Amino acid sequence: MSSADLSIGLTGLLVAQRALQTIGHNVANANTPGYSRQSVSISARDPELSPYGPLGQGVAIDEIRRLKDDLVDSQIRTQTSLLGNSEIQSNLLGNLQNVFNELSDSSLSNSLNQFFQSLETLSTGTTENSNRQQLLQDSTNLVNKFTTQKTQFNELQQHASQQITTKVEELNSITNEIALLNQRVSTVELSSGNANDIRDKRDSLITRLSKLADVKVLNQGNGVTDILLGGSLVVMGSGSEALTTSITGSGTVRINGIANISSGELKGLLNIQDVVIPKYVTKLDTLAASIIKEVNNIHSEGLGLSGGFSSLTSMNAVSSPTALLSSSTNNLPFTPSVTTYTTGTVTSAGSTVTGSGTAFSSNVKANDWIKLNDGNFYKIVSVDSDNQLTISGSYTDATALSTNITNGSLYISVKDSSDNITEGSISIASDETLSSLSAKINSITNISSSISNGLLTISVTSGYTFSFTNDSISDTDTSNVLTALGLNTFFQGNDASSIGVTQYIQDDVSRIAASSNFTPGDNKNALRLGNLKDSSTTNNTTFSDFLQGTVAELGIETRQRDSEKDAFGTLLLNMENRRQEISGVSIEEEMIDIVRFQKAFQASARYITLVTEVTDTLLSM
Repeated sequence: MSSADLSIGLTGLLVAQRALQTIGHNVANANTPGYSRQSVSISARDPELSPYGPLGQGVAIDEIRRLKDDLVDSQIRTQTSLLGNSEIQSNLLGNLQNVFNELSDSSLSNSLNQFFQSLETLSTGTTENSNRQQLLQDSTNLVNKFTTQKTQFNELQQHASQQITTKVEELNSITNEIALLNQRVSTVELSSGNANDIRDKRDSLITRLSKLADVKVLNQGNGVTDILLGGSLVVMGSGSEALTTSITGSGTVRINGIANISSGELKGLLNIQDVVIPKYVTKLDTLAASIIKEVNNIHSEGLGLSGGFSSLTSMNAVSSPTALLSSSTNNLPFTPSVTTYTTGTVTSAGSTVTGSGTAFSSNVKANDWIKLNDGNFYKIVSVDSDNQLTISGSYTDATALSTNITNGSLYISVKDSSDNITEGSISIASDETLSSLSAKINSITNISSSISNGLLTISVTSGYTFSFTNDSISDTDTSNVLTALGLNTFFQGNDASSIGVTQYIQDDVSRIAASSNFTPGDNKNALRLGNLKDSSTTNNTTFSDFLQGTVAELGIETRQRDSEKDAFGTLLLNMENRRQEISGVSIEEEMIDIVRFQKAFQASARYITLVTEVTDTLLSM
């Protein structure tokens, strides 16, 4: 017997020992997240050639390898990204629903209904101070609900922005650690074989990274893994590229250097910050603006208990009296809504306007205004046909011209001390300025106007009062210029954050314009205000329907994200179960392997003992 015989037995002992060590390592990490079961790969050593043929030289360990399925790992990363996206959006959408809180008594919907109930009560007793005080209180509650919800929306957006910054910091920490592990894997595998445990740590980090954003793994060889995120390399071998964030002018957060993130928590947060919350903020602002405008349009045309104004000053200042009221540079919360129609070539004679290529019947109606080439506006008495109008006043210049028709008008009634009422009107043009409007008002007998610091003040001669009412016409301001300037308006502002009851009303509830004429007890304007509840004033729906539609849309969106979260969670669980089947540690299987290699170790030891005994016997002969 030779030393080769002892060597064969020794290889069996060493292989069994290493196998038992690997089994012990598996058992110890049976509950370690991300751990992949390791297996000893063994094969027969190359035989030694002899006159009798090849002689076996025992067993050798080829490698200790991880049991992994790269396809399953890739699917897990994909599902983790999708789950991260839907999960974080589901949570934040739930918070948005809590802001609306439509099932509570303090909801915006309930406050809106209470506002209209107070208007209905006011219409049954316009002279009762308690009704007016209650309307003021319910209006204030409505205003507070709008401003509170707008604040809560902004806070949720800020929370999402803060989370984006935190997640980017977490992402940078992970990519930096992956780069360090790349270096360790490369160093170990260049000298000592597979760096299984280090690879497991790196894979776990990549999975964590995939929850933050969709990533693409690029295996470069030599144990190096590069990571691509949104079209940019964030891990390159042993180096990483940190992402940075910046604050936009609106206070939201931007991630710099990333062209596109299509999934993961960061995608969900960016969608909430940039799309979802702004969408519902816009809807809230739209509803608030519609309520402000529609209520003011009617309120401004009415009268309170004073029975008429002796002087009235606008609340919305223009930047320039000579700039167009419709210009954004004037910073009015709303602009006059004057419709101008191009009529083609028209000629005029006396009180008749004829046209060529016109369509008067479909574009204008009686009481609209036509601007002719003398620069003046003439009221249309009747629309005779598509090609002929009858106008008030007399215009004799028969020169052909291209002109426009505008339907803007403002009625102003003046009452003297004997209760005699003179009802007049002025045209409101699409190119109206505060200065031109003031000049037109000054043309009315016993009434005057002036401009100071961008505000318009209208006054009457002593002993007279005025109003914007007209017994025969319900809509006395077709241009809504009163709302634009803030003359005799109920609400101020133009969105959910700026809405408020005007100080003009807060100071004296008798100014609430319930009347449509000079009679203080009249309730026609209060009824008109109450009828807004059922009017299609907001995107062709009522206020309540628009609000309920918004809440329903949010509910649908939340349920969709909840459904996605459940679906992606189930798929991820299935993928994890599949991974456990391949890479997970089974204690039962490891115990079987322990017995198997224990017996192999004992057999190898017995073989060495036998070889030693035989060798001793031979040497003693």
